[in-house]
Amino acid sequence: MRFRLLFLTSAQAIDCSFVASDQYRTAYFLLRDRVAEAIAQGRLVVSDADLAAQLLWSAIHGVLALAVTHATFPFQPPRLLVETMMRTMLRGLRRTDGDGDR
Repeated sequence: MRFRLLFLTSAQAIDCSFVASDQYRTAYFLLRDRVAEAIAQGRLVVSDADLAAQLLWSAIHGVLALAVTHATFPFQPPRLLVETMMRTMLRGLRRTDGDGDR
């Protein structure tokens, strides 16, 4: 229910100052900061922290949005879906020998 309220309901529909505030963006900024650190350490193939963070954010959001809005579909457990998706996404973003900047 919290996920649906925070991420699937428009701010106009619930008239909530929290949703319109910078606090709403805190999770994204934390993710972007961690991604920027990984880029600075040469661990990721991308050089744009916003691009990589938004890809990861979108993937997480997509998995959870499907699980929340289609509760009767026989999805695998949400935690398994998120963890597998994150491993897959990070595998694609992780720098390996011979990688150039994408």
